[in-house]
Order: sequence, then C-alpha cells, then structure tokens
Amino acid sequence: MLLKYSKKDSRRWSEVITGGETWIYYYDIQSKQQNSKWIFEDEQPDTIPKQTRAVGKRMFAVFFSTRGIIEYVMLPEKHTVTATWYTENCLPQVFQVVERLCPKIDLRGMKFHHDNAPAHTARKTKDDIKQSGLELIDHPPYSPDLAPCDLWLFPTIKRDLKGRRFDSETELSATFLDAIDLIPESCSSRLFGMWLERCQRCIDANGEYFEHLK
Repeated sequence: MLLKYSKKDSRRWSEVITGGETWIYYYDIQSKQQNSKWIFEDEQPDTIPKQTRAVGKRMFAVFFSTRGIIEYVMLPEKHTVTATWYTENCLPQVFQVVERLCPKIDLRGMKFHHDNAPAHTARKTKDDIKQSGLELIDHPPYSPDLAPCDLWLFPTIKRDLKGRRFDSETELSATFLDAIDLIPESCSSRLFGMWLERCQRCIDANGEYFEHLK
C-alpha cells in the first residue's frame, strides 16, 4: 500500500474506502481530565462515577474516504457484527451510497479497507467484496492501531459525546450523525496521510510498539 499511495500523490487516496465498527454508549462518563476543575483547599472534590455494564450501548459501522464520511450503519439492538450482517445489510448500503455519490466511478476502480475482525476476514465477506469488483487492501494482523477509524475517527467522535446522556435510540443515532457530519472533509484527507505515516513508522520499528507520531 505504501508503494502505491504516497504523500506525493495524494490524489490516489480518493479511490480508497475504509471503515470499522465501534460501540457508542447511551451515557459515557467523562474522562478524569474532562472532569477536572479548580477547587479551594477546604473543598471536597466531586465524586466521579464509574462506567457500569448496565449502561446501554449500540454498535455503529462507519465508512469514509478522503471526501469525508460516506455512510454509517447502526446495528440492531443486542446484535454484534457477523459476516452475514456485514455482507447482506451493511456493505450493500455503503456501496449504494458510493455509486450515488460517484456515478462516474465504477466500484471496480475503488479500493476497500477494513481491519481483521472475524466478520471482515470471513470467506463470505472476502467473496462478496471480490464479486463487487472492489480491490481489498490487506490489513496487518494484530494491528488495530493501524486502522484509520481507530487511529483518529472513533476517538474524536467519542470524545465529543462523553458526558452526554441519551434517552432513546433515535436521540443516540441523531447525535452520532451530527458528530460525524461536523468532521471537516479536510480532516479525512489529513487522516489518510497520518495512516500512511503510521504504517511507515511501524515498518521502520519492525512491528514493535511505539507511542505516537511526531
């Protein structure tokens, strides 16, 4: 991938679609940093609640390119990602949006990327993507930190939603959509550059862990 998509030829990034899944909570407590505030010496600090398993959550799949967010799909309640759901419900919806947004671009001219989650590496998924005409970009094994969604997109969205409480599925979904709509297209383009840089750093480090990019 690094040989084909270099920073010097960023125009080619527009042919890449990448996506992933994440849990979004109906109430996600703020981090210690977000909860921090100045207090007087004789004051008691506020008690910060802990996240509990009882808090409801829904899983969302999000797909984007350098043009910005393409589509998001919310899984049914109490469902997780399976190859059947991914290929029969999720990907067809994403591909329809791509064809509508880019009518002059055949899917056969596009590249598709996702991480190595079981539903993504299933034979059914690989066969369906191949049949669609998309070229699948391989993802290194055991490397979730090299997936663009986990690298920047999901942490950014979740940071904006922390501390907010949602009383219904409709409210959660609408707020999630608002959050991704607020992400500038320029950020998506820069993220692809970060992705390539992180991949190169991983190669330079022989696959060893490193803290962050400078």
